Amino acid sequence: MMGLFRRRKSTELDDARAQGDWQEVLVLCMQRGNELYAERDYTGALTHYGEARRAAEVLDFKSEMVDCAAAIARVNADLNQPAIAAAMYRQAREMARDMGRLMTAAELSLAAGAQLRRAGRSIEAVECFGTARTLFIQAGAEDYAVQCTREVASAYHDMKNYTKAIGAFDDAREWWEDLGKITLARDCDEAILRLRAESGR
Repeated sequence: MMGLFRRRKSTELDDARAQGDWQEVLVLCMQRGNELYAERDYTGALTHYGEARRAAEVLDFKSEMVDCAAAIARVNADLNQPAIAAAMYRQAREMARDMGRLMTAAELSLAAGAQLRRAGRSIEAVECFGTARTLFIQAGAEDYAVQCTREVASAYHDMKNYTKAIGAFDDAREWWEDLGKITLARDCDEAILRLRAESGR
């Protein structure tokens, strides 16, 4: 049955799966990317064929994959390897999103943006913060989404793009006001005033 979902021949992977050696599968997947679990219907099909327990095991394993990829990302960020770290954060985020773990996916994208910003890769950071904001909104976590907007503003400030930085802070201010967080809205107003003074506007 498992052959129905195979995208390509992979003897090592097939052997590991057949033997139930999930640790070896984890290693092989991390080496080759996420092809084994690229099919979102995999666990659904297992359940359909009456293998709900195995489907649950796969889901647990996929959670381990997310944690493993995130750990590799953090290590590479500490080693000043931003490109590798960003790629692993992206892989972890997509696996989490495929599993429906939107908060986890959003948090991973936020972490990716933060490490990219620290590495001076502000344009890529803005993209990650934007993705995180979208995921937080989908997860119903608007407070976190607004924080992502602030991070976008800060990243634009790093690039001396005052127009977009002010615009992002203004968006965040309006959002905080809508949520009734007046103190946080005022913080954004103060940030806007500082940016205008810094830019000479």
